[in-house]
Amino acid sequence: MVAKGTNRIVTIKTGKEPTTRDTLENPAEPTA
Repeated sequence: MVAKGTNRIVTIKTGKEPTTRDTLENPAEPTA
């Protein structure tokens, strides 16, 4: 779960679309 948390933090910091891993976890928000 540590990796998930890191990915989430990065997405929030950048303020851009979620990373590939984040997309797999949250398909509701597609990257492209």
